[in-house]
Amino acid sequence: GALPDHIFARPGARFDSALLRTSGGDYLELLEFKYPPGKQLRSEPWNSATSHLGFRVADIDDCVRRLSSIGIGFNSEPQEVTEGPMQGMKFVYARDPDGVILELVERPSSGFDGMLGIQK
Repeated sequence: GALPDHIFARPGARFDSALLRTSGGDYLELLEFKYPPGKQLRSEPWNSATSHLGFRVADIDDCVRRLSSIGIGFNSEPQEVTEGPMQGMKFVYARDPDGVILELVERPSSGFDGMLGIQK
């Protein structure tokens, strides 16, 4: 319809969408374009205009095991920060089936919210 044509500046744009609500009340919208056909692009984290999705998880090792079992490839095993203000944080990068860069982060239960300016 006219609204997607204007929003995406592409006449005839068609897509499916899913709106996911987080426990904090925020939303993540996922779009899958049906028209126009897209191109498979491989973005790299060091290139400008590259983005990634980051997810805070309670148990990063369990998440890596579960995602690996369904074919998600990771760049490495989870890495733990061993010193400094982010000591104890674990993180790992992967790609989803479309090549989108994903980051999983496990943070210790204390110390990080204030450092990042997160209001409880």
